[in-house]
Amino acid sequence: MGTISMTRNGSYIRMLCKAFVLVIFVSVLTAIASEKVYASNKLITDIYAEGKLGAAYDLYKQPLGTKNNQRVRATKQDYGKLYRLRSYVRIDNRISYKAYLHGKFQGYIDVRAFLYVQPVDSITALLLPSFISKTKNVYAEGTLAAAYDIYKYPVGTKKNQKIRGTRKDYGKVYRIRNIVNSETNTSYKVYLNGVYQGYIDYRALQKIKLINYKDKNVYAFGEYKNKAFGTGTFRIEKEVVNDLGSKYQINQNKKKTLVDQKSVEVIYTQQHEEKATGMRQIKNGNAFFYQVPVENTEMKGQQVKSYQNRYLNITAKAKVKGETWYRVWLNKHDGTKWTNPILGWIKESNTKPVNDTTKNYTLAFDVSEKSNQQGLTYHNGVYYVAFDLSREGYPNHSKIIAYNRNGVKLKETSPLPIGHGAELSFWKNKLYTTNGGGQEGAKVFVVDFEKNRVEDVIDLSRYGSSALATVKDDDTIIFHTAVDSNQGHTFSFVDRKGNLKKQFKIENAWVPQGIAYYNHTIYFYTNNLITKINENGQVIGQEYLAFKGESQGIEINKTNGKLIFGYNGTNRIYEQK
Repeated sequence: MGTISMTRNGSYIRMLCKAFVLVIFVSVLTAIASEKVYASNKLITDIYAEGKLGAAYDLYKQPLGTKNNQRVRATKQDYGKLYRLRSYVRIDNRISYKAYLHGKFQGYIDVRAFLYVQPVDSITALLLPSFISKTKNVYAEGTLAAAYDIYKYPVGTKKNQKIRGTRKDYGKVYRIRNIVNSETNTSYKVYLNGVYQGYIDYRALQKIKLINYKDKNVYAFGEYKNKAFGTGTFRIEKEVVNDLGSKYQINQNKKKTLVDQKSVEVIYTQQHEEKATGMRQIKNGNAFFYQVPVENTEMKGQQVKSYQNRYLNITAKAKVKGETWYRVWLNKHDGTKWTNPILGWIKESNTKPVNDTTKNYTLAFDVSEKSNQQGLTYHNGVYYVAFDLSREGYPNHSKIIAYNRNGVKLKETSPLPIGHGAELSFWKNKLYTTNGGGQEGAKVFVVDFEKNRVEDVIDLSRYGSSALATVKDDDTIIFHTAVDSNQGHTFSFVDRKGNLKKQFKIENAWVPQGIAYYNHTIYFYTNNLITKINENGQVIGQEYLAFKGESQGIEINKTNGKLIFGYNGTNRIYEQK
């Protein structure tokens, strides 16, 4: 009985031991399994940052979210102090920093404890913003310093696929396009030499450099290299660059599109421009001015036709697609000040050089009279010159002085009520003078110079103002009128009673200063410019004059057909050589 009892007891004890071992084994497996589940929800990312304490969260021995964690101490006494932060830890939804104070480890503290957190190194500068949204697009680059493998998906993804090792890439620079913070890992989406590689652990890269890939506003124009993509020019508004390539934001027909930079030929930037001076005239009246030196519909300005009789001043030039363009401006006075507006850009091929004939003329004589010199005429060796006396206290009055070829005064009239004395014309021993600019309508005064009196007044006010007149024959006066000095010119042929015979207009040639007629041609004198017009109203030629001062009065020596004209400022008379 005793033997049997002992045997049974021994078996029982052995069974208890086996059961105990099984329980321990199961407990260990459960603990291991629990640890795996626990670890799968834990993210630890090394950082180097500092934060200023602003809320009294307690310090703990382990990261927040750890089971059975132990409180280390309160932090109320640390308000305003600067902590060094060494790790970012996320366990489930609890986030904490590994914190140091005065170089000593303090514990783990809730991220909400800090007024602000600033990165100390470039890696942390890259990582910190990504913790907010768990994933963030970035533009950076880093040098491979540790041979972490590259994966198809963000590190920490279940059933991830390894793409390759990176040992051969030591020292190479990767482009970082995206940061992903999974439940357990932080990884970068990387490119090498512009080719996508996959995802790599953030610890693989050092010497992180943030790249400023902000969109850059540009002002340029381009066109497609391959015309199959489209024709015509377009505005380039932005340059968009990232590690995936370079693109332009273009605006074509008011539609904005991103296109590959390699597909675009940039034909104009402001660097194409250079300062320039000089003058040009319109050759092709059907052309247009443009805001930039590019034939682009949205940049098209006004047609140039209305300026075809003006000389245009150059302020800049540019060469675009092998063609030279000029930016031009116009001499213009609004009655109180010079405005000199920029008209825009025009192709050189639509212009022509100014016909500068200054060298063809010589000074006849300086005029000794200091009053405001105006119109002039010539007959049989005598120069008749009108002078406006408004500044001398005789408003709407002028006097006329006769000079010989040497500029010696022969005779002068008293102040006569002939207005501005804008122009003179000699016909059969009488001087025909006009009242010129201002609001008063056009009038022609017939003056007997020898008798010092006005014999007749021909009222042409119904035709306008800014009057200039010359006598064509016994029954025809040709006179000019204009709305103002910056608009077109009207030329009227009338009889001595003012009845209209014919009329035509030409585009603006600037401020009217004189008119003469000779051999079927009207010589219209504006500032520094003589415009020749036939009797049908066709401009047949122009001459530019580079003399100083204001142009005043023109005539032709009927015996030799040579031009005579005046300038004031310093009063003087020029003649054709």
